[in-house]
Amino acid sequence: ARGFFTMNDQPVKSAAIHPECSAPNGALKFDSATLHPVQKIERESTAFTKAARQKLQAAVYGAALPMGIAMHEHMLSQCHRLPGVPSSFTSLESFTHRDETIDFSDFLDIPYESPDAPREEPRDVLERMLKIRDASTL
Repeated sequence: ARGFFTMNDQPVKSAAIHPECSAPNGALKFDSATLHPVQKIERESTAFTKAARQKLQAAVYGAALPMGIAMHEHMLSQCHRLPGVPSSFTSLESFTHRDETIDFSDFLDIPYESPDAPREEPRDVLERMLKIRDASTL
């Protein structure tokens, strides 16, 4: 079974274990796709808050307002920088008022600031995308 019961008889999910992912010393590797419980709570609360806000806006101002806001958010989320340069989505954060608060996602676990992150020059990325130079020569 994938879960077990605690003393309070509340189900607790355990990490998924792949049988083919066992180390030579007999230890098992856990699935890296599992989320930390706090990450799961934050994602669910954000989605729940957004859905509740949309329902309230639709009830008070009509269905056009939440649809218009969703359309603007979708358009602003499509603006990206050149390949190889991380997008900051400043306009989207300003539109959603996310630039007024600082939380853990602003400074923890930023992938491109990791010391193990692959470093590529924007020119190399564009040349590979446009097939100007062969990727094997990079």
